[in-house]
Amino acid sequence: MSSTHVHVPSEVALAPATASTVTSIANSLTSLSAWFLKKPLFLTDEALLLSHFGYHEQDIASVVAVFGPQDQVQITISAIVRAINAAPFTELGRLLAAKELEHAAAARNSVIDYVLQNPDITEVPIDAPLIVLGLPGTGSHLLHNLLACDPNARAFRLFEVNPELGEKLIPPPSEDEYATHSNVDHCREILERTDTLFPGYLSGLLQGELDLADADCILQHQGLPPSHIPHAAASLRAQTLLADWEPFDHVVLHGGAAHLAQLHALLSVFPDARVVVVNRALEEVVPATTRRLARLCGTKVQPNAVHRHEFGKEVLEDVVGVMKDARDFRLRIGANFVRPLRNAGLQEEWKGYAFHPAQVMDVSYEQLVKDPVGAVRKIYAHFEVGYSDEFEEAMEVYLEGNPTKALAEDLSEVKEMFGFTDEGIVKANEDATLREE
Repeated sequence: MSSTHVHVPSEVALAPATASTVTSIANSLTSLSAWFLKKPLFLTDEALLLSHFGYHEQDIASVVAVFGPQDQVQITISAIVRAINAAPFTELGRLLAAKELEHAAAARNSVIDYVLQNPDITEVPIDAPLIVLGLPGTGSHLLHNLLACDPNARAFRLFEVNPELGEKLIPPPSEDEYATHSNVDHCREILERTDTLFPGYLSGLLQGELDLADADCILQHQGLPPSHIPHAAASLRAQTLLADWEPFDHVVLHGGAAHLAQLHALLSVFPDARVVVVNRALEEVVPATTRRLARLCGTKVQPNAVHRHEFGKEVLEDVVGVMKDARDFRLRIGANFVRPLRNAGLQEEWKGYAFHPAQVMDVSYEQLVKDPVGAVRKIYAHFEVGYSDEFEEAMEVYLEGNPTKALAEDLSEVKEMFGFTDEGIVKANEDATLREE
């Protein structure tokens, strides 16, 4: 993987996600049909999918004026389609991947239409959002949930941004109808369907439609990974969700590996963002990341199509690369060398702005788990955010139902399965650091 995103290796021995009887039968039947026909059943039609991600030619000028150039969308989607068709997916897996892209295209076009029809959305302020970044296993989700307890903050839930909802994402829920919005039920149905096809797959990933959403759902609404954010006024997805709400003190977002590797792109969309990076020893982060990616790939990959040790090796290289990219960018910030990348949503007053080191704060996993409320207090003090007794009480209630001891886990089996040793992980990171020097 480049340091931009994790992908399925071209040659892989991975255990698939646990499939239901229905899924197993469907995989068997489609595989048998593909063998009989001597060709895959569900190759994604690149031209058709590109048309889904296209836009009415007569409106392209309006789209570009608000969302920036669209040529990279077509290039990126073509690359994704070719990767899907070449990947060692089951027939059902390839079909699921294509459907995910179709839903993302429908969601994207709905957002574009909505923003063009309601131009005042572009004026909704998102000042100094608080963004939590961390790899799997670092506790970043815990911190995100704690920060979302602040009554003066606004965080987004899965039913508001899940791209699988397609065109149902628009119109977004207003404050008055938030708890009763129809997408709560629609999103629950999607999760239940996933759990029916792949029992246990969502365990450790999501609990339900009211879960807080990763920033991926917000920053990918153009169908692009965060590395291409300069083309997209990505904040507009968040702005559509804020338009009918009373103003909040700040917005809380959560991101992962892609955002860590592309801090420059992320800060170019939110130049005054306050970023908290949650860190943990790579000996724990690498196996946790590998397990999560293996679970994600396992819903689509053919049994025994991927070698586990090779998969683990790729993920290790990717994680080390992500951390290197994040370090490099932060060093450049410290040298006062970094300005926002040009993008359609960048206001004139930010174009010459120089990012400064105090915009990015580190929190350790150990500190967060030992004293989560104390960690949040330090974050608020660092960024000079107003802290209230009501906020602290809400965090205490959350922690009663979600104790930090639940984060503790034994990753020894994962390490053995994917061929990791602590020494090997440390050496890979040291080698990358030496190459920097």
